Amino acid sequence: MILDLIKEYNNRKNRKHLYNTSYYWDQKAKNCTGSSISMWPNKNLNILYDTEIKNIVNDYLFLFKNKKVLDIGCGTGRMSKYFADCGAESVVGIDFSKVSLEIAMNTNPHKKVEYIHMPIKEFLREGFFDTAFTWGVLTFAARNSEELVEILKVIYKNLKEDGKILFLEPIHSSFLHRVLCLSISSFLEILQENNYEVLEVRQLHFWPMRIILSYINLPMLITKPLYEFGQLLMKILPNTGDYKMIYARKKSNKLH
Repeated sequence: MILDLIKEYNNRKNRKHLYNTSYYWDQKAKNCTGSSISMWPNKNLNILYDTEIKNIVNDYLFLFKNKKVLDIGCGTGRMSKYFADCGAESVVGIDFSKVSLEIAMNTNPHKKVEYIHMPIKEFLREGFFDTAFTWGVLTFAARNSEELVEILKVIYKNLKEDGKILFLEPIHSSFLHRVLCLSISSFLEILQENNYEVLEVRQLHFWPMRIILSYINLPMLITKPLYEFGQLLMKILPNTGDYKMIYARKKSNKLH
């Protein structure tokens, strides 16, 4: 356990040069199992987070049911399959981690899901998708605001006119940031400058409790009450969500 914590600390310390590489996610997929491949070492916390994310999707089911969905950074395909199970017309899951996609094809196959090994910057089916989805992708892939804009422009091109997007991202300008170090206000401003209309913002995952719970695989008897207490505090205390949910739509006017 101590060695695992030291390894996680070293990875975190080198995150700017590590988290946005396919090598890191390939190795994580090789060395971890189940939800820990793309989430946290505490698999019980992952169960609670997975439920929280799926509840959000259920709140926005109209974005997925009978829609063409682009799952950006799909990892092992849990959400891609969930969108298909929720009635999506078709789902394309893309990721730059070949090992993660191999796991997706083996553990989360679905006749409506197509998995593609490709970075988002290179993917283009212009005007094809009704909905795009990211879960902890942009803030790992983009090293700065310029790279964020580049990715947003690619997503924009892939969406139909008035297409929608659901971002679930750990957006921070503090020590909590992953690769991209940017405030939520700056992130929203960049969205608006690049022809996205922000419709709603929510907080997810109370970050002080996430730090306590995420790195050790604690039993559910401990994890769940602490997680629920954190969720309660997050409703009271401002800007304490580790992740932000941003629901936005593509404006009809073209980017230049």
